[in-house]
Amino acid sequence: MKNMRRYLAVIFSAIFFISVIFTGCGNGINVGDFFSGDQTEESAEIRIAVESMETLNPAISKQEDCYQISKLIYSGLFYLDEQLIPQVDLAKSFVYSEDRSSVDITLRDDVLWHDGEHFTADDVVFSVQAYLALAETGTTIYSEYVRNIRSVHATGDYTVRITFGQDAAVGMENLIFPILPKHQFSSVRALQNAAADFEPIGTGKYKVESYNALTQLVLAANEKYYGTPAENRLVFQILPDRNDGVNLTKVQDVMLLFNNEYERNTLLANRNLSIKSFPSNVTELVIFNCSRPVLSEKSVRQALSYLIDTEKILKDIYYQNGILTDSFLFNGFFGAENQGDLYEKDVERAKELLSSAGYRDRDTDGYLEDTDGNELVFVLLVNQEDVFKVATANSIKNDIEQCGILVNIDFAEKDRYSEKLSAHDFDLAVASCSVNERHDLRSLLHSEYNNIASYENNMVDTLTTELVSGYNTREKAELVLRLKGILADEIPYYPLFCKTYGAIYVPNLTGSLEPVFHDFYRNAAEWRCMKKIQNN
Repeated sequence: MKNMRRYLAVIFSAIFFISVIFTGCGNGINVGDFFSGDQTEESAEIRIAVESMETLNPAISKQEDCYQISKLIYSGLFYLDEQLIPQVDLAKSFVYSEDRSSVDITLRDDVLWHDGEHFTADDVVFSVQAYLALAETGTTIYSEYVRNIRSVHATGDYTVRITFGQDAAVGMENLIFPILPKHQFSSVRALQNAAADFEPIGTGKYKVESYNALTQLVLAANEKYYGTPAENRLVFQILPDRNDGVNLTKVQDVMLLFNNEYERNTLLANRNLSIKSFPSNVTELVIFNCSRPVLSEKSVRQALSYLIDTEKILKDIYYQNGILTDSFLFNGFFGAENQGDLYEKDVERAKELLSSAGYRDRDTDGYLEDTDGNELVFVLLVNQEDVFKVATANSIKNDIEQCGILVNIDFAEKDRYSEKLSAHDFDLAVASCSVNERHDLRSLLHSEYNNIASYENNMVDTLTTELVSGYNTREKAELVLRLKGILADEIPYYPLFCKTYGAIYVPNLTGSLEPVFHDFYRNAAEWRCMKKIQNN
């Protein structure tokens, strides 16, 4: 599994994938003939296969598996719901200072650690100070979460005050990192050195029953949990390598698989399986370099968007594993629902926009020229190591050239591709965008953040700043809607589609299956499976 990427910043990458496999409960369950008329009974043991887990220490691990599983073991001050809106967890309430330079947080007083010790404000102080120390060396994935915290101290047994720096990002969405038990560690150094043999003590819904970094992790229900306790048992089986993880022929007792590999449909061959797709936070898109004179014109960017056949790309290249989208923002982000492709292919509309911008076939050679007779030519940058993006680039080239515009594809190896993006050395670029969960879109859109598109809009600068500095949900929802409207019109990035993950499952899985990209296991406590009763 790849290191954590999507939760730290806006990321442009050649390819983004997550693959987590869940194996079925009990032994001897054959997914192909599970329902053969035999009697069944409900089992509360859920067997889950993961690729690797060198440590369960959430402070230092950069593995996706650890990030997701840690949510079962630990609690944060806050958690994010399906719209990425912060909700109280270990925090009971909070009040900002008048100048918003600090926040006073009242904690729950009914929380026990898995070992029976009481959770207090000292644990919060230790955790924040630990993340701050680890952030200085880039050791923790939560560096950006605590970047704007200047100090933290307990004001009582169950109250803390967090003081912020000068940055606008002071929202509670930054305070979702796992809170760690102070009594388990003598120092931050001790926390940092707790690696392969580390057995967590958390306050979450599940506690560690047994753990071996090479074989398996067993989580039992935490009977001391301050909320509604779980009533099942999760067994995470560690596979020797990733290929074994995605190849169902090598895992005979599969119950559920989370996968966003483009060929996921091939995994269904000869299996009694179904797929439930759910959106990721990853959007495939085309970047327009707005610093280029031609592309600085909104009408040209709109025209090019009308020329690109996104439905064809999604169907023929990505096997329909995505959703046509109006934005790179996560669907449902503060209630802003996806409206689909706002620039459905319309060659005639594209020609009208280009003509109004002064680009016509002046010499009747089939190619568009400007008023000086110069042909309209674009360089399309793509990572040559990503076969899906290469195919996408070729499809875009064919679409645009049908309108009399020349497109030259710059096939760049991965490092050169990244360098050219950073240097804004391209006209168009095929890329992936992953929006972080902290509501911070400034690196993608703000003019002072050297955004990839070289996009400048004073109102967008204001809206993205207010989005990270605001703390009222209604206000943030209004900001998101205004922002989406501007981006749909200005189109500095043309979103092709939002990628989907697939929950591939067999009928013996019961309970609510409603994962979200930032919390695969949020309904795990509801999961059961129907197990065959062996006849004697």
